[in-house]
Amino acid sequence: DGLARLEKKQYEQAAKKFGELDKQYPYSNWSRKALVLSTFANFEAGEYDDAIASGRRFVQLYPADSDAAYAQYLVGMSYFNQIPDVTRDQVRIHAFKQNQKRGQPRRHMVKEILGCRNRSINPAALPIPK
Repeated sequence: DGLARLEKKQYEQAAKKFGELDKQYPYSNWSRKALVLSTFANFEAGEYDDAIASGRRFVQLYPADSDAAYAQYLVGMSYFNQIPDVTRDQVRIHAFKQNQKRGQPRRHMVKEILGCRNRSINPAALPIPK
């Protein structure tokens, strides 16, 4: 049901469904996937504090998982998207920088995230999303 809501872009409802799945089956493979999908759904819904909380929890519970870098990326972008003006919000900029130091998404993940699978890109040269 959560995946169907994601496809319909009902991100808040999808995040709730994934949260319920995580509570019903803690520490299972379903819970692991639900946690990273909840992070994504919260990020897309603009619920950045919730995305940060679930993304951090995912990285803490599953640091070696293949989706850990993506969860870390969503946490960093959640911090970044909360910055109204780079010159005024140094606390969030510091949190963003610290998050990025902890775990950069691998190059193939950045391409996949940005939908650039068929192009050769340099992740360091990517523009910062607004």
